[in-house]
Amino acid sequence: LKDDCDRDVHLNIAVNPTTPDKILDSLIKESRKGFRRRLARETDTPARVLDYLKNDPNITVRTKVAYNPSTPVKTLDYLSNDNNLCVRRWVARNVSAPNNISEKIANSPTESSYVSGTANRILEQRQAENVNTPPAILAQLAVNNWGKPVSVAIAQNPNTSLDTLQELSDCTDEEVARLAKYNLEQKQKAIQQAQNENTPPQILARLANHKSKIVRQYAANNPNTALKVLEKLAQEFPEEIIANAVIDLHILENP
Repeated sequence: LKDDCDRDVHLNIAVNPTTPDKILDSLIKESRKGFRRRLARETDTPARVLDYLKNDPNITVRTKVAYNPSTPVKTLDYLSNDNNLCVRRWVARNVSAPNNISEKIANSPTESSYVSGTANRILEQRQAENVNTPPAILAQLAVNNWGKPVSVAIAQNPNTSLDTLQELSDCTDEEVARLAKYNLEQKQKAIQQAQNENTPPQILARLANHKSKIVRQYAANNPNTALKVLEKLAQEFPEEIIANAVIDLHILENP
């Protein structure tokens, strides 16, 4: 089957978890870049294949791996050090990339292999739209003024800080100002509810799934949040869960 000219057959072999590593290695090495690009962009491509493609000589292949939401974190971390700026920027925009990886890329020195202005604006817009983009990076994007599409995305992003939203609400562009003001009001309301110890558990459960990280963080710290909900938040906010007064009470009641 490996020698079959049918690309779909090759694709099925590549994504099959039972395919031996030796056959997979030979298949990818002998394939054309178009096939490798397809593998790199498919969300059902196995993690081991995406990890293999991280060293592909073709920049487009590595870029598609960098933006694929199925790419494992260890592979994204590896690509965050890629010698091509475009690859690193797509890693920062990957919805599966942890904040520490995005921040590392944002703070890294700009290299000479800088992408064109048009392409860069597209990349910045993708980052502005990503709900996992850290507030500090969104604030920097707002300051750099990449144009209206980017500003609109920042104004709507649930991870945009209150300070940045306040600044955008005074924007001369009416649409940006309106969106930022609405986001600001909704976020302030959610934060107040998440902080209030009198907020009913069912509302806190909903806030624990809020798109804004700071809202989820306050919900994790609220002693009125149900234990089952706190268990789900423990992985993202271990320190807040440990400091939550209800945990101590639960331990005392259930020694």
